[in-house]
Amino acid sequence: MVLAPDGIVRYANAAVCELLGHDRSDLEGHGIANVLVAQSGQRIDPVAWLARWAEEPASPQLRYLTLTGQTR
Repeated sequence: MVLAPDGIVRYANAAVCELLGHDRSDLEGHGIANVLVAQSGQRIDPVAWLARWAEEPASPQLRYLTLTGQTR
């Protein structure tokens, strides 16, 4: 999956489509927040966390983050 900096899915490969049970058209052009669901008691902005990970992939804080994709 390829995301734009604003969290819009630009490309969804066959593996992510199969894993999440979505067609490519369900994902491409839409925000990643549509498939990343917040965990109970967790108030995160998935786009902000993904941007942070892209800037600093070895950040120790990211070890404690779990992003869960919602299947169809």
